[in-house]
Amino acid sequence: MTPDVTLTIAGTRYGGWKSLRCRRSLEEAAGAFELGVSEIWPEQSTPREIRPFDACALSIDGEVVITGAVDAISTGMMARDHYFSVSGRDKSADLVDCSAVHGKGEWRNARLDQIARDLAAANGITVKVEADVGAVFPQWAIQEGETAFACIERAARMRGVLLLPDGAGGLVLGKAGTQRIGTALVLDGEETNVLECVVRNDATQRFQQYIVKGQRAGTDDAYGSAASAMKATASDAGVKRVRTLVVVADDETDLAGLKKRAEWEATVRAARALTVDVTVQGWSHPGGLWRMNRVVPLRAPALRIERDLLIRDVEYSLDRGGTFTRMTLTPVEAYTPQIAPPARKAPRRKRSRDTGAGDVFS
Repeated sequence: MTPDVTLTIAGTRYGGWKSLRCRRSLEEAAGAFELGVSEIWPEQSTPREIRPFDACALSIDGEVVITGAVDAISTGMMARDHYFSVSGRDKSADLVDCSAVHGKGEWRNARLDQIARDLAAANGITVKVEADVGAVFPQWAIQEGETAFACIERAARMRGVLLLPDGAGGLVLGKAGTQRIGTALVLDGEETNVLECVVRNDATQRFQQYIVKGQRAGTDDAYGSAASAMKATASDAGVKRVRTLVVVADDETDLAGLKKRAEWEATVRAARALTVDVTVQGWSHPGGLWRMNRVVPLRAPALRIERDLLIRDVEYSLDRGGTFTRMTLTPVEAYTPQIAPPARKAPRRKRSRDTGAGDVFS
């Protein structure tokens, strides 16, 4: 079957591409692509009128995977051959590239989705909410010089929400692994549909003990070192050597919050140690394209792995060898959100107007 790759710009469809590389990842706010074609000059009747900043949509096997703009083009010659390539990214790339700008740069009593929409509006980017965005932020401010995406990501991290490109040029406030692919990836006998599978277990970022330190405002019940030198621990039973990591909490919290942070470090680091690189022929399974942020069953008994995993990265490629999809899989626990509990404020103290004797809490 002829590969179906189409780049549409201002209603004009450009096909006939000889090479493709398109990547989407949970680690990146925008998908990216590069298309190329090699042509012989006498047969080129119509030039490809494609320029940087042109709005575009990339379709693979009839499904739109990137909606954004052209970043760069390049042309070259070799004897009678003419080479032309074009690269671009999702529209959400503007959030990564551009500085955060919004009024005076601060919000009061705003939820995550409101902050995201206000910042994204400057670049005409829509925001979809597919997860619980949590409580309001009593106060939130843009840090000097940070990008719009960095500002949104700081807030999203505190509410345990992932930022994902939707393929249509927008940003999604979502969770990991909410959808599932019914077709299994199999490297086993006649059912095999995997060309290559590489399992990697990298323990360099795993530790036997995690110590999280933090502080909070003092109260009459908790003051001094009890408020300024709090710590909590968690362990990873899979680490057989004495390895300790000390982490300083980013925000003011309490002992329960420190304990959750320590447990989160142990769980997520253990999960991210396992990655599986899988290559399959073609770009699609019976239900559609292989897509990131989907849970898929993997069966490779010879490599001692049979379990459900999350598609973290997906790359579609086309070259002289044919069409391929390369995926990186990881346990869904690797993207368990770190939800920062709200810090408990110390009770406000005031002098009793009636007796003038001592301090009371209000």
